Amino acid sequence: MKSLLIIVFCFFCTAFWAVEVINETFNTVGSFPAGWTRTGPSTSIWAVVNSANAGGTAPELSMTYQPSANGQYRFISPSFDSRYMHDMTLSFRHLLDDYENSSSNYTIGVQISTNLSTWTTLWSVTGTTGIAANQRSVSISFDKGMSQTTYIAFWFSGNNYDIDGWYIDNINLSYENTLGTGTWSNTTYYLPGNLIVPSGHTFTLTAGTDMHFDTGKSIIVEGSLKVMGEFGNPVSLSSYGSGNYWGGIKLLNINTSQDSTLINYAFIDRSNDSAIMISNCDEVRVSNCYILDNTCNSIWAVLILDTTNAVIENNIFNNISGSGYPTMWVYYGAPKIRNNRFDGNIINNNGSMIKLENYNLSNFTGNSMIRNYGFDSSSNVIEINNCSGVLSRQMIANNAANAIKASMTSGSIDIKNCLLVNNYGKGLVSNGTVRLKSSIIWGNDLGSIQNSSYNLAVQYSCIEGGQSGISGTIVYGTNYLQNVSSNPLFVNPTTSHLDTSDPTLRDWTLQTFSPCIDTGDPNHPLDADGSIVDIGMYSRKLKPFINKAADVAGDQGHQLDLVWLRNELDVSYQTGAYYSVWREGGTRESALLITSPNDLPSALNHKEQDICWWDGDRTWYYLSQVPAMNFADYGLIVPTLQDSSSTGTHAANYRVIYHNSQGYWQSVSKSGYSVDNIPPMAPRNVNLARASQNQYNLSWEEVTEGTWQGNSYPEINPVRYRVYASDDPAVPLIPANLIGISTTPQLLITSGQNRRFFRVLAFDTE
Repeated sequence: MKSLLIIVFCFFCTAFWAVEVINETFNTVGSFPAGWTRTGPSTSIWAVVNSANAGGTAPELSMTYQPSANGQYRFISPSFDSRYMHDMTLSFRHLLDDYENSSSNYTIGVQISTNLSTWTTLWSVTGTTGIAANQRSVSISFDKGMSQTTYIAFWFSGNNYDIDGWYIDNINLSYENTLGTGTWSNTTYYLPGNLIVPSGHTFTLTAGTDMHFDTGKSIIVEGSLKVMGEFGNPVSLSSYGSGNYWGGIKLLNINTSQDSTLINYAFIDRSNDSAIMISNCDEVRVSNCYILDNTCNSIWAVLILDTTNAVIENNIFNNISGSGYPTMWVYYGAPKIRNNRFDGNIINNNGSMIKLENYNLSNFTGNSMIRNYGFDSSSNVIEINNCSGVLSRQMIANNAANAIKASMTSGSIDIKNCLLVNNYGKGLVSNGTVRLKSSIIWGNDLGSIQNSSYNLAVQYSCIEGGQSGISGTIVYGTNYLQNVSSNPLFVNPTTSHLDTSDPTLRDWTLQTFSPCIDTGDPNHPLDADGSIVDIGMYSRKLKPFINKAADVAGDQGHQLDLVWLRNELDVSYQTGAYYSVWREGGTRESALLITSPNDLPSALNHKEQDICWWDGDRTWYYLSQVPAMNFADYGLIVPTLQDSSSTGTHAANYRVIYHNSQGYWQSVSKSGYSVDNIPPMAPRNVNLARASQNQYNLSWEEVTEGTWQGNSYPEINPVRYRVYASDDPAVPLIPANLIGISTTPQLLITSGQNRRFFRVLAFDTE
């Protein structure tokens, strides 16, 4: 005979080993088990008797017909905590012995309550006939519980005189899956079944929580999951032990109104299903997670299907292995997968670590795939099938596999600014319309490119072996255009695929005089220094960047405020390093002509001459220079040739050149123009004197200054005067009233018989 087993879960419990909540077999005749209570018109109708009518073993619970009364009778279990229980199952054996002479209806059943006052019927039978001995199983949905105090009752409604007896035995209440809802404290949990987050519920795990799952069990999300780990204090999701594997996280077909799931700073390991599966769930963000030691024998470590707005970023995928499945598979949709690291994973034979199908590659950016291991020459780090968009800025280095395999039976893709380097395999295996631009393919043991269609274009890239590095078919000319075949000259790269050091800790920037600088696709957006994009993943900012060429406000013109950002080599003081400033346009006849900015120091010895540099198609005139002092930006007030006027802006181009002991780097030119902001003062002491019988001399004081914000400044531009005349004393300044323009402070006027009034307006030439 089994004894009573009641497991009461408190909110802060740390283990879920027990699936059984109640296991009652009524093992003592005449004695009710601890914690069970009775309610109704008479409680003495219940007893533990020495019989086995329900089909179990004696003793068993009995409800009898006397003393009789009409009412509600309940035999109530001890309270239990159902807050962690998802979909319980109640089973029991019973027999109903109906009183044959009775024709009245009565009801027997099972009810559940969380407060002992409100009861919900889970199962019931109403009738006037008996029930033979049998075992009954009742499913209880999680929403009937979710309380720290939950009760189960065996219930009779009616007059108990209408039965001879109701016999009950072998009561068992259990659950398999755990209910995920609310916020759980950061402790260690062991879950024997799945953890289910129901629709409409939010389940939150706080930083430091450590959860362990039984073999094959998963977190199944139908509502919203919040895994709120922190840097240095992640949430850990794993199996019971090192030899077991759980089923991972499942996010499947969640309604958009409640699919906001965040998994941040989580440690997810030892899953043999998908570590994370996302299908038709858009509002999902997985970030800063460490996903490792997962096997893909049955499915993928990360599977993303038909998902539009999910974000997978800043995660590490490590030591993931399997047979026949990739580490990550993205199928349809446009999830954003960026800045992730795939390191030390096992690529199956004739397979791929990352498989992208019918996907917009523009959302797959900034990822690094390093030191992953394939077993044959047909293994691939990335496999692309019928995708669209641009695959950009990927590092695929030191892998024992081909870097990229692209199979495009329809559509087209671009691969831009990628590093496909030092892989034991090929850099690119291509079939279909694939355009490689501004990328470096170098040091791959089995060759740079293998192509099997006429639609491959290789342009503005660095290809080891040049045209001879491409095996298969390619149409030369526009399909093979402006490529570099010499060493890209990385600063500190890995040496080969046998180099086991971390490629991401090496320096893959280009050396100062790399042939890949400023030789990328000119149709790409410009680099940060305003120049043509560099080939490869990391751009250099070797050109000073002029970010301002604006008129100096409040002056008499001919001055421009020129500001530029430093060259990236200007990081510490170097003797002799400086910036020189040049303007296009001037008088070349009297200037000292130099053939290179390197000649500037010696040319400056000729102080009496202007200096100009002819760069082959334009002539630049030296204006000034400042020492390089490791400032973030620099500025100079520089002269213009002519101010803006009614005839045009008269803009000029300016250029800044950084000089050091290695050479010089010139900025992209920037145009600017100046404005004379200060108007001449109004003419004073206007005087009209007769010159002859019909002529008068109109004169005034010469204007030599202008005003700006209450201050006066000498006029440096020539001043002219407009003279207006009218019968109206206000003398409107309109073209019809203009009678002359003078370069001197006087004007001879021919007068008629009518009385006239005169006004003089001073203006400068700019």
